[in-house]
Amino acid sequence: MKTFFSFFVAISMMVVSTSAQGVTKQSLPDMPFPRMNSQTVATSSGLYLAIGGHSSGFTRMNTVTSVAHNDSAWANFTLTDFRDATGIVHLSDSTCLLIGGMSSDLGVGQLSTTERVYPNLLQSAAGPALLNARTMANGVQLANGKVLVAGCWYSDVAAAVGEVIDLATNQVTLTGNLNQPRAYPTFVPTSDGGAIMFGGWGVYGGLFSGAVEEYNPATNTFTKIRDNLFADDPDYRVVTDFGEDMQHKKLSNGKYVFLARKFQNGEGWRVFTVDPVTKQFEVIVPSLPISQTGTGFTYLYLSPIIDTRVNDLVMIPQIWTDPQGKNHVSIPFFFHQFTSTIVFPVSDVILDHWPYYSSRSLYITEQQQYSGIIFMGGNLTSNFDAVPNAFIAQLWTHAGVDDGSGAIEGFTLEQNYPNPFNPSTVIKFSLPNQGNAKLTLYDVTGKEIAVIADGMFESGNHSVNFDATGLTSGVYFYTLSSNGNSITKKMTVIK
Repeated sequence: MKTFFSFFVAISMMVVSTSAQGVTKQSLPDMPFPRMNSQTVATSSGLYLAIGGHSSGFTRMNTVTSVAHNDSAWANFTLTDFRDATGIVHLSDSTCLLIGGMSSDLGVGQLSTTERVYPNLLQSAAGPALLNARTMANGVQLANGKVLVAGCWYSDVAAAVGEVIDLATNQVTLTGNLNQPRAYPTFVPTSDGGAIMFGGWGVYGGLFSGAVEEYNPATNTFTKIRDNLFADDPDYRVVTDFGEDMQHKKLSNGKYVFLARKFQNGEGWRVFTVDPVTKQFEVIVPSLPISQTGTGFTYLYLSPIIDTRVNDLVMIPQIWTDPQGKNHVSIPFFFHQFTSTIVFPVSDVILDHWPYYSSRSLYITEQQQYSGIIFMGGNLTSNFDAVPNAFIAQLWTHAGVDDGSGAIEGFTLEQNYPNPFNPSTVIKFSLPNQGNAKLTLYDVTGKEIAVIADGMFESGNHSVNFDATGLTSGVYFYTLSSNGNSITKKMTVIK
């Protein structure tokens, strides 16, 4: 019979266990060179790219390495310039623009060059020159197609002014001054054609930036709209870093998701959204655990990655080190369409290297059966110890919405109707022979919630009413099991 993809690994023989609810590791072959602080791109054709960064001894890199779905080898190409501490802007035509970077090894100097990368073609071409040399810059494509760039680490002049790049004409113009010099700020394009800018590192090792500014393309100026990310606590700063997945930040409702960290007066983490229409910031997860209960291991979180295929699944990579020096990766998650309650998997991935300085992206197999995050590169103990390691942290396999075309004849499970529903729905199934059959309901963590039906059934078609009065809104999975065969489908309760 056909093997059906299910919610967790082997849910067809579902006895909920810790391994079924955890994060598992899928190893990839080592990259051709050690690499850290690379930028990242995921393509629609299933390529995952690590761009630039630096190798061992802080040697800047001018190469891109990529791996395809389930591939056993890396493909490489050479950039037109070195791209360590480069900014990246993902463009609407599925290309990206690299902005500046280090002009020498050991993090000294900055570049005025830009470069257009064509990820699906595995090639690049030189772009227009910047008016200010920049390192640790960032940018965003505006509604008019132009690219807004800002930020620099080693130059106060470049850090205090932005630039607008017209990709159609290769013309570059300066903007008005920023209200606060920044290195590697974060941008969100707004629905009125402008952009919101916030966060960023301090110039020359200064404090992280807390102010929020708005760029107006009509006046080519920046206006400070508030002093801090959140009104209730001025100590939070947005978490952005090289290698962050900027392609999978947007929810189905158009809002963008980010992570903020409390820096000066205590510790804390918040997940928040930015609305490009109202320009409002909303905290959706007010706190994440600072340390592990019982052990005291301090957690570090990486910025959220969203899988919109699965009810806006928000994954928040979580890393920590145990007393033996082993590094751990887990992926707390929640479904934004239904809840902001975090689910913490009960198992994790153990590594010999530190994955914070890896490039990472949403990873989807060709069959699209699970959510995961690909990590490319990283380091051992410092900025100088890059590694070639790559792996996928797999969160789970999805319940397939299966049409029954590959099932054994006469063994089917139909999609419940209505779906979504409140409070009742009908589930229909059929059996090829008389025998025991069981219809079981699970929540998103794989926990058994209810047995909908269980007993001896005649061969043929059957219909069961299910009442979800006692359930909360959210996604659930129902599995039909009989004679060693099983099918799993997904249902949604909305109240």
